[in-house]
Amino acid sequence: MAGNNAAGKYDVKYYAGKFNAYQRTYVLSLKENWSYRLFQYQLEDKLEYLQQQSLGGLTKYLTLKILGELEFVIPPEELQSEFEIFVTQVTKSKVAVQKALDETQILFDSLMQEYFG
Repeated sequence: MAGNNAAGKYDVKYYAGKFNAYQRTYVLSLKENWSYRLFQYQLEDKLEYLQQQSLGGLTKYLTLKILGELEFVIPPEELQSEFEIFVTQVTKSKVAVQKALDETQILFDSLMQEYFG
């Protein structure tokens, strides 16, 4: 989770392996055996709360205490697997729809140029 601004807006990303972490990058890892994707979605659902709890004047930040007070639902592993499959399918569909929209926009722009040049 990263955030470095006066508004306390945070962004949640999942990385496997090494990456560069800068100021106000919060590296969270799981102790329980559960899905990172599920954890990511639950954490994203709490971003507004975290923004409200942020401390600091010019640059907002979070403390370990604030992060430690968050509560998460850990369903059985079978449900977690179903959730991951569902999210993967939805993500693929969103990518396909976005690609179709982009192609449609290119066609529209081309036709507009051709007719109204």
